Amino acid sequence: MDENTDNIFSVAAQYGIKDVYLSLSLIEIKNINNLMSEAENQCVRLKLVPDFNSASSYNVNSMANFTVITHRKDPLETLPNRFKKRLFDIALSSIVIIFILSWLFPILAILIKIQNPGPILLKQIRCGRNNKPFMCFSFRSIKINVENKTKQAAIGCYNVDAPAVGKFIRRTGLDKFPQFLNVLAGNMSIVGPKPHSIKHTEIYGAIEEQFMVRQFLKPGIIGWAQLKEFRGETNQKSLIKKRIGHDIWYMERWSELLDLKIIWCTIASRIQIKRKAMKTRKPTEYVTA
Repeated sequence: MDENTDNIFSVAAQYGIKDVYLSLSLIEIKNINNLMSEAENQCVRLKLVPDFNSASSYNVNSMANFTVITHRKDPLETLPNRFKKRLFDIALSSIVIIFILSWLFPILAILIKIQNPGPILLKQIRCGRNNKPFMCFSFRSIKINVENKTKQAAIGCYNVDAPAVGKFIRRTGLDKFPQFLNVLAGNMSIVGPKPHSIKHTEIYGAIEEQFMVRQFLKPGIIGWAQLKEFRGETNQKSLIKKRIGHDIWYMERWSELLDLKIIWCTIASRIQIKRKAMKTRKPTEYVTA
């Protein structure tokens, strides 16, 4: 608003204009009562067009007798949607644990132990919903120096230091199967943003201001960003921004059908990766300590 706003209603009345549409920012809405009174005194109907240009999206709801405007659309903010997603998580994770993980765990445990001594599972602190930390499980796919108990960090899925078994389970996504235990416990969801470490959350949060928006959701075993090949470590702001954009897109458009689509497409992509890996198989590289 500016100094000419005070005269707009008298000018409208003078020229026979019956309706005035006024765009106000959230800060300027505090003057709405004075504007409505002035418009009615001139027999002009005032109609508001809220200015949300600064917001990428917003949602309008009713609470009791109040109209509530939220900055972002978030279908999972409502209790019925959270209940449906949780029910789906419990049902599917229970099926996977009983019919797949029950026999997959001992097989991979033996292979991991034969390939390299050390723990079968990696237990890592990750940031969960509302940025609360939790213990995240996965099958160990990296080597461990038994003498000093240190891990040799594998920067990528195909790091040369990773044992052959480790490369296989990471390439196929089998390393994530213990995370179905996290889903059943309520720390994670089957579909959601990738769970990051506290360190990476702080780093990415400092690089991209919208990073923490993704923390409104439970982290997932699979997700929309991962499906679109936005995964792994990066310090490039453009890639981080795109990754966060995909996570926010998922949050604002969540539906049961979208979750099913992501699950189906992820399974299909993993099968395709496995077939390519079998066709382009190369001799295993070994690194001596």
